Amino acid sequence: MRGNVEDSAGRGLAVVLMGILVGCANPGPPKAPSLHLPKPIADLSALRVGDEIHLAWTTPGETTDGIPVRGNMTAEVCEATASSGGICMMEKRLEVKSGPTTAGFTLPSSECGGALRAAAFRVKLLNAAGRSAGDSGPTLGLVGAAPAGVTGLHARVVRNGALLEWQAVPGDGVVEVNRRLQTVSKVEPESAKGPRKSGGDKVAMKSGSGAPAEVRLKAGAGDRGGMLDRTVVAGQSYSYVAQRVQTMTVGGQKLEARSAASPGVSVIIRDIFPPAVPHGLEVVVASGGAGEELGIDLSWEPVSDADLAGYVVYRQVVGADGQAQGDKVRLTSAPVQEPGYRDATAVAGQRYAYSVSAVDSAGNESGTSAAAVEVMNPSAR
Repeated sequence: MRGNVEDSAGRGLAVVLMGILVGCANPGPPKAPSLHLPKPIADLSALRVGDEIHLAWTTPGETTDGIPVRGNMTAEVCEATASSGGICMMEKRLEVKSGPTTAGFTLPSSECGGALRAAAFRVKLLNAAGRSAGDSGPTLGLVGAAPAGVTGLHARVVRNGALLEWQAVPGDGVVEVNRRLQTVSKVEPESAKGPRKSGGDKVAMKSGSGAPAEVRLKAGAGDRGGMLDRTVVAGQSYSYVAQRVQTMTVGGQKLEARSAASPGVSVIIRDIFPPAVPHGLEVVVASGGAGEELGIDLSWEPVSDADLAGYVVYRQVVGADGQAQGDKVRLTSAPVQEPGYRDATAVAGQRYAYSVSAVDSAGNESGTSAAAVEVMNPSAR
C-alpha cells in the first residue's frame, strides 16, 4: 500500500516538473501577423528644374516590423499648395524598389506661371496589398515660372583657358555651368620634323585619371553672358551644359529653381597659341684672338613663356641693293635653348639678314623677330 502511494506521488511530481519545463520554453502569447507595411520615407527632397519637380529619396527595404519588404512597392506622390489647403493638387504613382530613388514629374500649367512660391510634396509607400504606414511628411519645392533657359552656349579655346559664352538675360538668376571630363586619344606631335606653325597638327592626350569627372562652375553675380574656365588642362576634352538658377528662402530653408539644362557643347583643349615673338635681336662679327673673324654672333632678349622649348634662327641673303633675296634659310635643325647663337657658316663679304622665332613644347612657333643685318670682312678666313 505504501509502495503504491509513493509511486503515485513520484508520477505526480514528474508531471509537475514537466509542466514547469514546458512552461519555461513557451515564448508567451503569439504575436499578431505582420502587415508588411514599408517604413515611411525619411529623406525626401525636391528640386525644381524647368517645368518639372525632381524628387529624391531612399526607399526603405524593411517593414515597420523590421523584416524585409515582400513583393512590389508603389510610391504615391502628392503636391499640395497653400491655396489648396493641403489637398493634393497633383498625385502620381510609380513602382519602386528599395534603395536610392529619383522621380521627375511635369507640373501642371497652373503651377508653371507667376512668381516663384513654395509647395509641399510628400510620398507615401504602399505595399503589394495597397497598404501604407503613412507618408514621408512634407518637403518644400518651388512652383511658378522657372528661370529662362540658357541659349546660345558655345565654347572656344583661348590662351588662358576655355571661354564659355551665351545669350545674357540680366536679372533672371545666376548661371551655373556643369563641366564633364571626356577622354581623347593620344596623338604625338611630329617634333622630329621641327616646330609647327599655329593651327597645324593637333596635340591631344588621354585625360588624367586623377581629375574629377564633373565640376560645377558658377559664372558669378549678374549675367554677363560668359565666363572663363581657367581650370582646364591642355590635351583634355570637356563638355559643358548651363542652367540659370534662382533661390528663395522659405521658413529658413533655401530652395532652388533651375532652368532646364542647355544643349551641351564640347571642346578639346589644344595648345594652339605660339609663344611671344623674340625682341632685341643684335648681331655682331665674332673675332678670335688674332683678330680672326669666326662667324657672326646673335643675341636677343629671352622669352618668358612657361612652356618655351627654344628658339629657331633664320638667315637670308641681302643683295647689293640692300634687299633680302630668296627664302629664309633655317640655321638650327633643333631649337636652341639659350637666347644666343653663332653662325659659323657665314661667308666673308656676304651680307645677311637674321631673324629669330620662339617655339613651345607643343610645337607652336611664333612669328619671327625684326631682322638684323651683318657682314663679315671680305678678307676674313
